Amino acid sequence: MKETVRDVIDYFDKEYPYVDLGMLSECSISEFLVQEYIVNLSFERKMDLLYDYILSQGLTEIEE
Repeated sequence: MKETVRDVIDYFDKEYPYVDLGMLSECSISEFLVQEYIVNLSFERKMDLLYDYILSQGLTEIEE
């Protein structure tokens, strides 16, 4: 399955509603999804790694 940016946004809205993906460009999300070590993982694992990446790099606002 090739995920779309919309799939990512929908997943984050449901699972991580406190993470504002609006601060990330669609290009940034797309580039993350096509990295060699990410491509063959399950969608849920990709989202876990994207979440970790966003938090570790301070790429977006986290609402508490």
